[in-house]
Amino acid sequence: MRPVARSRLRLAAGVCYYRLKRYGEWLLGGKRFSREKQSVPLPHLHVRHQTPLLRRLKDVDMWMQHNKIINLRLAVERLDGVVVRPSETFSYWRLIGKPTRRKGYVEGMLLSHGRLSRPSGAATSEPMSCAAGCTRWTGNGWMTNSSRKIAQ
Repeated sequence: MRPVARSRLRLAAGVCYYRLKRYGEWLLGGKRFSREKQSVPLPHLHVRHQTPLLRRLKDVDMWMQHNKIINLRLAVERLDGVVVRPSETFSYWRLIGKPTRRKGYVEGMLLSHGRLSRPSGAATSEPMSCAAGCTRWTGNGWMTNSSRKIAQ
């Protein structure tokens, strides 16, 4: 399936709209968001996932793969140990924040609308995809991602 062709202005407006919508939900949505961190591992492991971090990809320089690992490490540090209590909502982007150079994120690889781009903080959505899969495997509630919903 091909993405719908949109102008740069329309894409920027869409990003702005959904970002503001997310911020509005955080402030006015009445949800309690998980923030508590626990340094001691919990006694039960429900799901474990591994994926190769370095792969040879056609027309992709290896420095992009190495930068992806840096960005993933920074994102995972903010997520590691977060405890989601009953009635709390786990918000990936609220915990990660905007991946900027100031926070240490580096230029990486992003495939968007069939084109390769190199924004700062690219590849930070990979842990979110993993978390969505893990949520589905444990049977715990709904998880929404800007473009899809994953149900139990």
